[in-house]
Amino acid sequence: MMEDNWVWRLITGLMLVVLGLLLLTYPGITLLVFIELFGLFMILLGVMEVFFGVSTPRGTAHRWLFALNGFLSIIIGLIAVSLPEVTLIAIIYLLAAWAMVWGIFELAAAFTASEDINLHVYGHRGRWFALIAGFLAIVLGIAIFTYPEATLDVIVLLFGFMIIVVGLFTAFSGYHSRNKKKDWT
Repeated sequence: MMEDNWVWRLITGLMLVVLGLLLLTYPGITLLVFIELFGLFMILLGVMEVFFGVSTPRGTAHRWLFALNGFLSIIIGLIAVSLPEVTLIAIIYLLAAWAMVWGIFELAAAFTASEDINLHVYGHRGRWFALIAGFLAIVLGIAIFTYPEATLDVIVLLFGFMIIVVGLFTAFSGYHSRNKKKDWT
């Protein structure tokens, strides 16, 4: 049975390549479809969480938290579906903030960690990589804040290229494993 999996890996890889090509060809539509799917997912998740919170027996600790989280998920989903452009901009600014905060934490960790911890976490001379990564993350965050529209296009293009590469590797590994039946038995 395992020897037949190569076909599915090959098909999956080829589907990923097609998806990557679509991302590269239609980046604007891709973002809006992604936001719409995200919104629908959040609405569905919210309904499930509200149902879980309401159906949980009375007296259960934090039952109301599930319902509240569900209502918030529904609201976020409705905003994403009804205002996809606003949602995209909000996501971009959150991404920029995350990159800057991560960069600051990376720099702080590289400067304040003891030599033993630095060696354990970053490896030999790895502190320089942490410093460079932290600095680049901060620069990336600033660039995203400065050019949010260009950031969306770059993210979609990079994601498209990444999906094509992953798809090719998946397809090649599936195709290559077709003759490896004897290794699995």
